[in-house]
Amino acid sequence: MQIVSNNPRRSTDRGLATVAPATLPSVSSRLADITDLTPVSSVEFITEITPCLMLVAPVGMDEDAQAAWFEIAYMALEGIPIALLRRGCKAALRTADHPSKIVREIIKAIGEDWDWRKKHNRAPAAPAAPEPVAIEDNSPLPFDQIKSMSPALLSLGRSQGWVRQEDYDRLTRKDEAA
Repeated sequence: MQIVSNNPRRSTDRGLATVAPATLPSVSSRLADITDLTPVSSVEFITEITPCLMLVAPVGMDEDAQAAWFEIAYMALEGIPIALLRRGCKAALRTADHPSKIVREIIKAIGEDWDWRKKHNRAPAAPAAPEPVAIEDNSPLPFDQIKSMSPALLSLGRSQGWVRQEDYDRLTRKDEAA
């Protein structure tokens, strides 16, 4: 006996539900979702969370109160990636019965996953920049250090007093003789 559903994405054959492969998310999109830490934009945030508020907002909640609620909810969920927000909003739509419970339900639904992402998907810290070498005074450098300098560095050293004129002349005479 074959039972066919009106839903084109789902049909049953002998009691087993099947889903068309095209409706399943790809492995790469699922992996991207797991590692995504890009914060949701304010527009995406409002788009995703508005149905939650509309479902449970009291009749007396005017536009100013709703705008304040959105701002506070955005601050409470600061940095949340879009996929986690969507999943949290779906859970809040099913369970929240008051505006004060929406954010709590979102965090309850996705909190562990969000914490895991933040803990495991951090970019490695950039290596610390080397400490700059401090030149305590503009005293000239020894000749053996300046003889391997490039012409541009020699010129800079001459202007800063690190290369004495006689050492510069000595180097340029050597180059001319060669």
